[in-house]
Amino acid sequence: MACADSFEARVPFGRYLGQIATDTERSYFHRALTVLGADAGPPSQSR
Repeated sequence: MACADSFEARVPFGRYLGQIATDTERSYFHRALTVLGADAGPPSQSR
């Protein structure tokens, strides 16, 4: 299982986005990670 931290560490660009990302952008990014299966979020967020 990979975490958002791992993804950010592997992708410097992702880290940059994380710094300037707003709540909405973070939510969207988090959902994208969930879809990719890289993030184990709460069942409520996972579809």
